[in-house]
Amino acid sequence: MRIAFPISLAAYTLPTAISAFRTKFPNAKFQLKQALYHDLVDLVVKGDFNMALIGPVPMQEPKVNRRILFTEDVVALLPIHHPLANREFIKLRELMNDPFVLLPEGFVFRHIVVDACKQLGFSPHVAFEGDDIDALKGLVSAGLGVTLMPEVTLVDSLPRSTVKIPLIEPNVTRTVGVITAKGRELLPTEKLFYEFLQQFFARMNEFKG
Repeated sequence: MRIAFPISLAAYTLPTAISAFRTKFPNAKFQLKQALYHDLVDLVVKGDFNMALIGPVPMQEPKVNRRILFTEDVVALLPIHHPLANREFIKLRELMNDPFVLLPEGFVFRHIVVDACKQLGFSPHVAFEGDDIDALKGLVSAGLGVTLMPEVTLVDSLPRSTVKIPLIEPNVTRTVGVITAKGRELLPTEKLFYEFLQQFFARMNEFKG
């Protein structure tokens, strides 16, 4: 099975789903490719990959079928000595004077963060950029700034010297789902995995609820 995915789903979401699937179907084989958001759509449309996990789920792409698997919260990641580090939750506006560490231009998740700030009337001061989620975690660990992250990227462990705090006002979320190309049938094993993804994350959502 050929599956593409974004960097934010690489550490936990996709590996967890594949591991669970292979428990039931141990002979299943995967070819995986990490790509930027817009490249994920192109890879599926062109047939280079048969499906892609993606977040947020594109709603204006006429050439793909889409299925939302879950909606996740975006949380703040702060250095442990930050003045707000002991708070139960924070308002995004309270970070307006902080240096931010973000993914570079071209990453859709960067635009989610910037847009959330602009809704509150400020543009984040981007002090550092990192090419992947782990780089951002390292910059926050070093005390060089604050960032927002999909909560799923912090499931396994919190980076050293950081704290994760829920956001309110606004409550920032993103959808995560799977896309396939319109007009192209999935192979039997791919259909099996496609259906498995929906059932797997439905169970996870019930468990969290």
